Amino acid sequence: MESRTQSLNRKDVKMVKHLRGARTVTSDIRLEFALPRDEPMLWAADAVAGAANAKHNGNPEWFEPLASLTEQIEVKIR
Repeated sequence: MESRTQSLNRKDVKMVKHLRGARTVTSDIRLEFALPRDEPMLWAADAVAGAANAKHNGNPEWFEPLASLTEQIEVKIR
């Protein structure tokens, strides 16, 4: 995952633990933090997340080319 601030990284770890506990993701999923300047593949994740967020907010234009390549799973966090 993209490293942000220490407090946001802790929240990300907490979220992954919650998803594991809910069996939404398996324990095989590893969580590592990196900066985009050190890991260019994070740019692809940002692009997909941005397109999905735009679709969620009513602008599906950017997500349409990715629709057949992705699977969206809605996760509700209490």
